[in-house]
Amino acid sequence: MLYSRLTGALLCGAVLLSLAACSDPGGVGANVGREPLSGENPSETTVMAVPTSDTTEASLTGLDGQGQSWRFLVGNVSDNLDGRLTNNLEIEADGYVDIGGPSASNPFSNTSASELSASLRLVPTYRHGDTTATLDMELCDLQSSGVDMGRTRADESFATSNRIQSYSISPADLSAPLDQDTVTLDLPQSWIDNNASALKSDDDNLNGFKLAPTGSNTVIVGFQHGSATLRVTTNSDTADFGVQQSFTHIGETSGSTPTVSSPNQRLLLDGVGRGLAFNWTKSDKFAALTDSVVVSRAQIRASFDTGIYESNNTPSDFVRPSASDYRILATRRSGGPSCSTLDLSKLNDDTCVFPMEASEDPGDAQSDRGSTIDTFDRWLSGERPLDAFRLGIADRDQIPSGLDGTTRRGLPSTIPAVVKLDSVNVALTEL
Repeated sequence: MLYSRLTGALLCGAVLLSLAACSDPGGVGANVGREPLSGENPSETTVMAVPTSDTTEASLTGLDGQGQSWRFLVGNVSDNLDGRLTNNLEIEADGYVDIGGPSASNPFSNTSASELSASLRLVPTYRHGDTTATLDMELCDLQSSGVDMGRTRADESFATSNRIQSYSISPADLSAPLDQDTVTLDLPQSWIDNNASALKSDDDNLNGFKLAPTGSNTVIVGFQHGSATLRVTTNSDTADFGVQQSFTHIGETSGSTPTVSSPNQRLLLDGVGRGLAFNWTKSDKFAALTDSVVVSRAQIRASFDTGIYESNNTPSDFVRPSASDYRILATRRSGGPSCSTLDLSKLNDDTCVFPMEASEDPGDAQSDRGSTIDTFDRWLSGERPLDAFRLGIADRDQIPSGLDGTTRRGLPSTIPAVVKLDSVNVALTEL
C-alpha cells in the first residue's frame, strides 16, 4: 500500500512529541491534521480552483419513514435575485405524499361512509416568494399505492389518476411564524365514498396524494412531513393516518436558463440541483507544488454574494430563503483509495463527500481541515485520488452537531445562491 509522506510524519512525529499521545484512544481518527513542531514556521498557500462547468444533478427530495423536519413543497415562484440574473428564475414544485395506516386501532370498521369526514392537515415550514399571495393548488389521487419515494430525485414524478378538488390557501392561513399554522384541506364526500374501505381499515390501503399548483402562483410553500396527517372523523371518533413517505418534484419553467449577469459569479440552485464543478488539474500553480511541499492542513473554501438575501431592492413582502449550509462532493478516480481511506464520507461507490465546518453563514463554505488533508497530501505526492469536485447547497433546520451531519443531504428547497468564482480555492498550510 502506498503511504503518503504525511502519514509517515504523523506516525513518527507523534512519538517525538509524546509517547503517551500514541496510546490516547481519543486521538485516533480525530482528523486534526499534523500540527507544526516547535520551531517550525507554517505558511499558507492559496491555490485557486479552475471552474470546469455548470452542472445540474437533481437533488434527492424524497423520504421514506420518520423525519419531523423533512418537508414537501408546492407552488410556483419567479425570482430575479434583485436584478442579478439575465432573466427570471421560474420554479415550479409539486408535492407527493404516501399515506400510511391509522396511528391507532381504527374505530370506523362498522361506520357508514356517509358519517365520515376527512381532511388533510398540513403545517407550513417553508416559503419562497410573495407572502401576500394566495397559494392555488389541486389535490390528485396517486395512480397506485406502494410507490417508492424514499430515494427519488427532484426531476422524477409519479402518475396520478383522479383530480380530487382545487383549493386556495390565503396568505392569512400562512401568516403565523413558520410551523405554527395548520392548513386544513377538506376532502369531498365523493372521495370518501370511493375510499371508504381503506378509511375504515387498519391496513395501509390508501394510494396517497399529489399536491400541484394551479393558476399563476407567486409563492412556493413547504409543508412538514412529520406532522402531515389525513384526519378522519365522525361526531364521536377520530382516526389519524400519518404520512409515511413524501417527495417533491422541482423544475425550472423558464424559457431560457437564467445566468448571473456578472461573469465572475455563478448561480447555484437547490432542488433543481444546479452546482459548480471545479478542479485543480489545470492549475499551473498547483502543479508547481507537486513533490515540492509538505502540508499539515488543507481546506477547500468558497464565498458567496449574500446581498441577494439582504438587498434593499427586495420587496418587503417577498421572502427569499438563504442557504444554511453547503456540500462539496468529489468523484473517486478509478482504482483509487476509498472515501473512508481519505477521511471522507461515502455517498456511493463513485462519490465522496467532504465534511464541512458547521455554520449557518450563507456567505462561506469551508471544508473541515482535518478531513481534507489526506486528499491533498496524496495529490501533492503525485497520487491524485479524486477526479472532479462539485459545490452545491444543503439546507438544514439546525447546525449539525458533528462532522457526519455536515455530509448529509439537505432538506428539499428552492434556495438560490451566487458563488464568487475567484473565491473557490484550497488553502494549504505548509511546513
